[in-house]
Amino acid sequence: MEGFLSGFKLSPKPLQGVTQAAVKRKVVAGVALKEALVALTSAEGLSSWLGETEKFISHVGIKFETTVDGEKSKSVITALDLPKRIVFMVEALGEFDFAISEKAKVVQVELTVRRAVTPDKENSWKDSVEQILARLEKVLSHG
Repeated sequence: MEGFLSGFKLSPKPLQGVTQAAVKRKVVAGVALKEALVALTSAEGLSSWLGETEKFISHVGIKFETTVDGEKSKSVITALDLPKRIVFMVEALGEFDFAISEKAKVVQVELTVRRAVTPDKENSWKDSVEQILARLEKVLSHG
């Protein structure tokens, strides 16, 4: 596994050979706000799309483990402003930043996944994130 650079903002003086990669997605959920939040703030919910998650409590600073592609990865919640925003770091993948809104009973989730990566690893990282986001869309669409 690469170093744990994910999610940290690059210093004003950029690191040589490393760029900040990002994948952005907007999802209109087919489930109620409460169900969408359960998918993002519970061990069962995270396990349904991110990877097997253990010892998860939805609280800022809480560390938990997630199994990503068969490898255990340390994770931590860095920001939590329910029901509007959830941010957590997954060592193997990067920073997941969710902005959640509800208008006229329609739930919209805007997500940005960020990670500092070397250019030769960027495409493989984006591919793995896209697979995870496809699972998340399925969970948010159908519950």
